[in-house]
Amino acid sequence: MVHLTRAVNKNMKVEKKELILKASLDTFSKIGFAKATMRKIAETADIAVGTIYIYFKNKDEILQELVNRHNEEYKKLFEKMSVLKPEKAFRLFYEERFAAMAKLHNLTNLFTFEASQDKKFRNTLYKKTFEKLNNLMVEYLEASIKKGEIRKVKNPAALSAVIMSLPPTLVSWKECLFSKQLKELTYAQLVDTISDLMHNGLTHV
Repeated sequence: MVHLTRAVNKNMKVEKKELILKASLDTFSKIGFAKATMRKIAETADIAVGTIYIYFKNKDEILQELVNRHNEEYKKLFEKMSVLKPEKAFRLFYEERFAAMAKLHNLTNLFTFEASQDKKFRNTLYKKTFEKLNNLMVEYLEASIKKGEIRKVKNPAALSAVIMSLPPTLVSWKECLFSKQLKELTYAQLVDTISDLMHNGLTHV
């Protein structure tokens, strides 16, 4: 009975933490990180503000938890890619990234703006997230070159930057710019086009 009670309590704590993280993500998406407060997050989660402090000291700690989870998802993605041929690997990468970015494009735009205004926030977001993810892509490219699966390139880091920047850029253009042509394009069409370009190149030889 004691073990059952402990298990139930543990599950409740996990659920509460997940609720707080989801509410934080919703709050950051609507008003940005700078304007978000623990009280506003609590209101979104419909819980007492004191409950949040049981799990997190402040909103910076919440952001760090979200960043860590994001990084873990990326690591799992690259693990899947490592056992696939490049054509399928890049398709998987773009399918997952477009799906995630399309869902969180407003948050991405807010974070990008805030990062340009706040050095501390920029360091948390970019140095702990984007630099790590870019390094994962560079490692993947270098391993693929070594295995002879893709041709040798002059600068894997530059290629990585191009590959990584496509999803946020295209999602931002599609969701935020008033372009009928972009609005009519589906993410599946974008994935097909980019995958074809990655696999076959642009010019005939």
